[in-house]
Amino acid sequence: MGSGLVAGERSSIGWMDAADRPSVQSLAEGFALVDRTQRSDTPHPMRHRNGGGVEERLGQCSLYDPELDLAVETVGGRVAGYALYWFDPVTKVGLVEPVRVEDEHQRRGLGRAMLTAGIDRLALRGAQRVKIGFGTEPAADLYQDIGFQPTSTDTCYEGRTEHLTRASSG
Repeated sequence: MGSGLVAGERSSIGWMDAADRPSVQSLAEGFALVDRTQRSDTPHPMRHRNGGGVEERLGQCSLYDPELDLAVETVGGRVAGYALYWFDPVTKVGLVEPVRVEDEHQRRGLGRAMLTAGIDRLALRGAQRVKIGFGTEPAADLYQDIGFQPTSTDTCYEGRTEHLTRASSG
């Protein structure tokens, strides 16, 4: 008899040794990589998805570093993508979260260029290992191509649970 649950969203984690990182890829013509130290006078690129207070909230995080808060912009200054890189100097681990390339700018190598630049910045700060999370096949393909090795996958299950019983403990 089935449980009534069906597999829903899946998310995976991948790791990379910083020493094995790929070289920094250049951006396509017409785009520029910037960090928040260069654009502190403009609205944060994540505000559309995370609200107007995103920069204030990021500033409250002890590991936030504006030089690791990257965006790709068009020549006209429009945000084409963004990514945050977090470095923990105690564990020597870097975290990539989030990464986003806007739909109209995908498939131009912007994500790869942004990722390789961000991972390089993490390594230069002392990161020995870098962690990334992902939930889609295109992301998995890109991250694995860059050098991340998937280590775990979680699956969320959905469905009606009222008919399930809990095992009693003695």
